[in-house]
Amino acid sequence: MKITNKSNKIIGMVGLSILPGETAQCPVGYENNPVIQKYIKEGIFEKAEDGGTDEEESGAAKMPAERALSDMTKEELTAYASEHGIDIGNATTEAGILKKIQEAQKEG
Repeated sequence: MKITNKSNKIIGMVGLSILPGETAQCPVGYENNPVIQKYIKEGIFEKAEDGGTDEEESGAAKMPAERALSDMTKEELTAYASEHGIDIGNATTEAGILKKIQEAQKEG
């Protein structure tokens, strides 16, 4: 089952971080987890339609997150950088952290 994070916060589970607006595969065995079901019921998660190839699905899951970088808070950007192994150096402002992430993405 695929789920989309409809909240404005990063949600983590079992080593997976789902950014706001991002769609990801629910970890195997967690489809019926009471917390996942509660999040779906409350509209925090939305079941996403399965379809397309694995390559298309992974691309679709990345695009909303990358487009939303400029809309993220300082804390969300810091978490994003950490999850993606991006060194933000001495950057402490939202703009500075965003710049470091964008530079790392260009290099990568």
